[in-house]
Amino acid sequence: MTNIISPLPDETQNPWERFISYMTPPVSPIPGRTQGALGQAMNSFAEAKKLQAGSLLRSMANWFSGGKVSQQNQLPIPSPTPTYAPTPTMTPTQAPVPTVTPYPTPMLSPNQIAWGNELEQASTPSGVLSGLSKSIGFNESSLNPYPTPNITAKEQTYGPAGINILAHPNITQAQAEDPQFAKNFMVKRLMDANSFFPGNVERQILYYNVPGNAYKDPNDIPYEAAWYLQNALRTMKKIPSAEYLPVLQKYGFFK
Repeated sequence: MTNIISPLPDETQNPWERFISYMTPPVSPIPGRTQGALGQAMNSFAEAKKLQAGSLLRSMANWFSGGKVSQQNQLPIPSPTPTYAPTPTMTPTQAPVPTVTPYPTPMLSPNQIAWGNELEQASTPSGVLSGLSKSIGFNESSLNPYPTPNITAKEQTYGPAGINILAHPNITQAQAEDPQFAKNFMVKRLMDANSFFPGNVERQILYYNVPGNAYKDPNDIPYEAAWYLQNALRTMKKIPSAEYLPVLQKYGFFK
């Protein structure tokens, strides 16, 4: 067997010592003795771990001290996923309808009802709105075919159609008081009103009473015209339109 020369002075290393030297752990070597290959490898591994641990400790210290971590070691921070609230939708609403309490319709006697029906039969076939001639007849004479004349400084009104002979100088008192003549006069005047204001019952009522009021802004009609209008609407059992309701409420006719 060939002897292996020990690195120690005057000492021969036998196989057992050689094995022990090869397996020597990574600690400080004995002075004068060469460290084994495995020991060197383990020592190198331990040194690398020390360096890695030191680098990690320095990075943590730098982070907690407010410093910046190198881009190489920094992990990407995921961006939050945006959430979107649903867009509110407007629910369409209808315009409020004005509610009014009209005065009760008048109670009529059999004679009044008969005269009113006669006016309707004469006017409706001519295109006059249903119920309009009866309501005008009620305003002018309470549907009495032979009413008492209304004589004032401003008017001389006769007959069931309320013909003011001062405003109609071509008509005599006798003609105005004749029920048949008065009926034809009313039908003709309401036909004219319907041609000027088709479908607008309120302006047709105003036209029969005083034509100029039918052309005015509703807020500009006088109290007398508003009274005439609301009384005719009441007889027809009609609620005022949004156009004329404010002025009628202003004068206290509808609540």
